[in-house]
Amino acid sequence: MSIEIERKFLITSEVWRQAVVRTQRIVDGLLMTSDGCKLRVRLCDGEATLTFKGHRSGLARGEVELPLELDQAQSLLDNHCIGRILSKSRHLVPQGDLIWEIDEFDAPLQGIVLADLELPEADHALAMPSWIGEEVTGDPNWSKFKMLEAWRAPREVIHQL
Repeated sequence: MSIEIERKFLITSEVWRQAVVRTQRIVDGLLMTSDGCKLRVRLCDGEATLTFKGHRSGLARGEVELPLELDQAQSLLDNHCIGRILSKSRHLVPQGDLIWEIDEFDAPLQGIVLADLELPEADHALAMPSWIGEEVTGDPNWSKFKMLEAWRAPREVIHQL
C-alpha cells in the first residue's frame, strides 16, 4: 500500500489559471465508505481506476489504486454509485518540484474550486502561491462526497459549509 500525503486549500483568486499546463476531465463515483475509509471508481483521460483510501493520520493515508477496464468502471458507476457521482475539471499547475491540482466541480457543486497538493513527505517545505487561501485538509465538510450530501440536504445545511 502506498502512502498519500495530501493538503487541500480554498482558492482566493483566478490568478492560477495563467499557469495551467494541462486540464483533465474526471468522473468519480463513490462505491462505499466505512469508518473514514473509502472505495472510489474514477474515469480520467480514457482510463479507469479503482481506489481504496484508508484512515487519515495527520496529512497521510494509505492508498491502493488499481487499473480497471473502462466497461467495468462504467458498470460500477451505473449500477453501484447512483447519487454519488461527481464530475470535474482538474487543472495542473506546476510550482517548483510540486504540482498543484485545482479541481473545478461541475453541477451540482458548480462554483466550488479546491486546490490539492500531494507531497513527497509531510514536512516538505511549501511556498504558497498568492491565490491559495484557507487550508481545509482533514475538514470533513470539504470532502467532495460530503459536499454532495450537503447539496441534497435542506439549503440551511449548505450555508454552514
